[in-house]
Amino acid sequence: MRALKGGPCDPIAPLELPHSLHKFQRVSSGDELNMEGYDTFRGGFWNYFSMGMDAQISYAFHSERKLHPEKFKNQLVNQSTYAKLGCTQGWFCASLFHPSSKNIAQLAKVKIMKKHGQWQELHLPHR
Repeated sequence: MRALKGGPCDPIAPLELPHSLHKFQRVSSGDELNMEGYDTFRGGFWNYFSMGMDAQISYAFHSERKLHPEKFKNQLVNQSTYAKLGCTQGWFCASLFHPSSKNIAQLAKVKIMKKHGQWQELHLPHR
């Protein structure tokens, strides 16, 4: 990410990031990505974001893949592992046995970042 020096993002305060984001850091002046007149940052986010019933399954899959990357080199194996986790976590039957799990507003608080790193709770209406 590049931000114009002296622009609306300068100076950037340290941010308190959620689990799904990696910390962004400015690159050094000697870094090949650095451009004159810009602040360049390194960082990123996980390649998926999940809320609701599948969040636990996604996190379990992600954790297992980080611990044992050698087991996740084949797309078919990845998909079958994800399906197995889904079945063992109650993915297919959870809404029948736990109707409240259908509404994310009853399970979680969602926060969004406003200007200058301030987090604000997002109101989710109950259905």
